Amino acid sequence: MELSLDGRRFLERGLPFNIYDLRVIGLEPCIGPLTECSEVRIKTTGLVKTEIQKVRIDFPKDLMWPSRQLPAYYDHTTSEIVFTMPELTAEVRRGIDKAAAESKAIQGSEEGSPSGADDPAAEAAEEEAIDINGGLGGLEVFVELSLNGQNFTEDRVHFTYHGAFEPLNIRVVAPPEGVVSEQADPKAAKGKKGEESSDLQLVHPGSKLACEVRNLIHTESASIRADLSTKIGEEEPVFFQTIEFPATIELVTPMPAAPAGDDEKKGKKDAVPAGEEEMQPPVEMLVGYAPSIRTEDLPDASAVLVMGNMQASLNGQYFLPIADAQTWRLQPVAPETGAGEEA
Repeated sequence: MELSLDGRRFLERGLPFNIYDLRVIGLEPCIGPLTECSEVRIKTTGLVKTEIQKVRIDFPKDLMWPSRQLPAYYDHTTSEIVFTMPELTAEVRRGIDKAAAESKAIQGSEEGSPSGADDPAAEAAEEEAIDINGGLGGLEVFVELSLNGQNFTEDRVHFTYHGAFEPLNIRVVAPPEGVVSEQADPKAAKGKKGEESSDLQLVHPGSKLACEVRNLIHTESASIRADLSTKIGEEEPVFFQTIEFPATIELVTPMPAAPAGDDEKKGKKDAVPAGEEEMQPPVEMLVGYAPSIRTEDLPDASAVLVMGNMQASLNGQYFLPIADAQTWRLQPVAPETGAGEEA
């Protein structure tokens, strides 16, 4: 563009003006916790480089919350716009306080009735009934983008705030193809400090792992994290690295309530009947595959690789420890050898 003061003669120096057709087509991740911030990458079409990038978050109309405008930046390595989705801790707290106040008001109105007397059990039940997410679990907000700070997209691509979740347990549900699974002592698999690494269950790379999660919701950005340690002989394990591998949601048969072997002392009538696990209906769990670590990448080729301190995340950023954590012996991938070397 060039400027003229009389409509006839224009300044020699022209300035560029970009005309774009910007569309927001997705977010990565498109889910995150209510009480923690999430780094979000915006997937777009028609994106051009500008000096201004702003994000507007629109909340559902029934909440009557004003929209928020947030700063963003252009990532030159991926050619994407990145911003930080804010946490809603204060809003969750207000929701909890409001629910508690309403519960007290109802309790006060019932004090005159015979059942309204001080009842610790009733009070405990009321406290338990209050949603720890302040009624905001599963909240969907809409993300719009502007490259000039004035005009925002209107694509209504949403981000979901998930509520509190709890990873319960993790186990190997299937070995990789062509490998026979090793039966290990369930108690030894817990992995107490100082125990012999040979007592741990051996897990092969590519083994299918299932993590049961309470309050699991749909996500395409889940992942599982674990710490790897190396152990040589009788020495103490030494931290090697932290690994993360993606997880998807699949239907998996849950573990039985109590293994039959633990109930032998209680009598056969209290033991879990054989085949009960197969009788339970499958539930949605996080499913991932054990990672591959090459032998040549280890500090010592003779070291035993131990995988423990496992955690789960619904968005690949906010991780929680798995309650019934396991410690496994991960089989490293042997280096490939030629036919001549094998001979």
